[in-house]
Amino acid sequence: MGKVNVDFEYLFDELPTTIKKLHSKIDILFELVRDLKMDRGDVSVPMDVYQAADFLRLAVRTIYDKVYKRQLPVYKKGKNLYFYKEELYSYIASGKLKTHEELKREAEAYLKLKS
Repeated sequence: MGKVNVDFEYLFDELPTTIKKLHSKIDILFELVRDLKMDRGDVSVPMDVYQAADFLRLAVRTIYDKVYKRQLPVYKKGKNLYFYKEELYSYIASGKLKTHEELKREAEAYLKLKS
């Protein structure tokens, strides 16, 4: 990001043009904020199977398979399945692989308990 100039000195005649430029920049900021909100999405709004598959980058068939095996957090209402982003984030985080250092520390702690 560039440096922001905070020294503003304008002549009275420049005010209409300056205000127009400011409005344009504010409009751009509003669009950026709206896009960020859309990217993140509202975590309290349930997703359908297709949205969950897109979010997890899995095939729809894989989503159904994981639901059947009870590997994914899911809600069922009638024939419809619903997923919440927050719970899918937790599902992803639960698959974290331990580093060699974490495994080493766990092994050392286990050996200390056994001795």
